[in-house]
Amino acid sequence: MALSSVVSLCRQHPTDVKLVFVPQARTGRALEDAVAQAADGWVGLTCTAPTAWAKALVWPLLQAKGYRLLSAGTAALLVIEAVEAIAEAHQKLLLVGDNERLTVQAGAELARVFNALRL
Repeated sequence: MALSSVVSLCRQHPTDVKLVFVPQARTGRALEDAVAQAADGWVGLTCTAPTAWAKALVWPLLQAKGYRLLSAGTAALLVIEAVEAIAEAHQKLLLVGDNERLTVQAGAELARVFNALRL
């Protein structure tokens, strides 16, 4: 969605709720800042990633049922174990880093990707 389209939407509906999906939070913040500079006034514009919006809707319901998030370290270790188990089951060698094992950083990045894809 082009900036001019969002500005036009804000001018047509200055006080209505407006939700715009963006690829990442900083893109949304930049779009909100640009609209604030270009539009004469608006209220109710939210630019967010679809996963963040979905989590905001669902997470309170899951918390009420007793669910909790894994820590980043625990999630990374679980991903490392899963990927290494898959590689072993298929007799594939993982070549990541000098010691040919997944690092915690790589596991954390894979966990982040899996979490984003899950929603």
